[in-house]
Amino acid sequence: SRLTNYGYYRLSKDIGTVSNPVNGFGGYLSEQGAQNGGFGFRGTLDGNGKAIHIKSQYGGLFSVVGGGAEFKNLSFKVVDYGSTGDAACLAVLCCSLCGASLSEVDFEVVSSGWGRDGFQKNAYKSGVGLISANMAHGNSFKNVSVKSLYPIASIFGGVTYEGLGGSDFDHFTIDCQELCHLGVKRSIGSSGSPIPVSSCYLPMDFKGIEGSFDFKHSESVSVRLEDSYASIEIEKRFGQMELLSAAVDGQAVDDAALEEGAFTFETSKAFGGASSSSPTIVLELSGGGFMCSYSIPVSLSK
Repeated sequence: SRLTNYGYYRLSKDIGTVSNPVNGFGGYLSEQGAQNGGFGFRGTLDGNGKAIHIKSQYGGLFSVVGGGAEFKNLSFKVVDYGSTGDAACLAVLCCSLCGASLSEVDFEVVSSGWGRDGFQKNAYKSGVGLISANMAHGNSFKNVSVKSLYPIASIFGGVTYEGLGGSDFDHFTIDCQELCHLGVKRSIGSSGSPIPVSSCYLPMDFKGIEGSFDFKHSESVSVRLEDSYASIEIEKRFGQMELLSAAVDGQAVDDAALEEGAFTFETSKAFGGASSSSPTIVLELSGGGFMCSYSIPVSLSK
């Protein structure tokens, strides 16, 4: 049955601690979809400058956040995860976030949720989000920040492939060690996995979002050492940014260029001193209010 919760809630103290976080217990309601904004949590949570230390689990705190819900003056600190497997439907707030407003809210991830090898395996699978795991429609974000020293697959998820749409961002700041995508685009077709990055929104696709994040090229690129020059096409939205510098395993690459989405360089200058047959190229990029480190894994051949 549908559950709707209104009311005004104001924190008088922090909830949970780093060593003893509160569990997300929202679960997953069966009635997801277009009616989503009409039920779920639709009240106000005023953090009063306090923090909630949370263990991100299935369905987040509320499962569904509906129309008129307001979160303000609040910090969420993700200190643990309920799963290091496929992380299905894990999020801080909910599976679905529709018609809500968030102002002066911070999300900080202080613990990895991906175990030893789970991040890349789950990076473009469904149901992996930080704030929401399913969809985020018609929301307003003002002075909201996301900070993480650990890889984040997505901020708004996309388990039903209805994804992200109709939201306004005003000073939404990102500072992430690695971020794959902001959320899945709506109506991308079949629910195949993995989801290609072309079917995902990146932070630079929206006005009002700024900051810095690291991004990893989805596949290793083969480069032949006998070729004088090499050219690597990068994800087109990054290809429009300005190249500040390039390096191979920490060593600067001189005279490299990024033009029309292609990174071009002399192979001898880039890999002449390479000590590995599988080095990593890192491009430092700038544009649209963002600083980005774009990593390209390379496989060298003669």
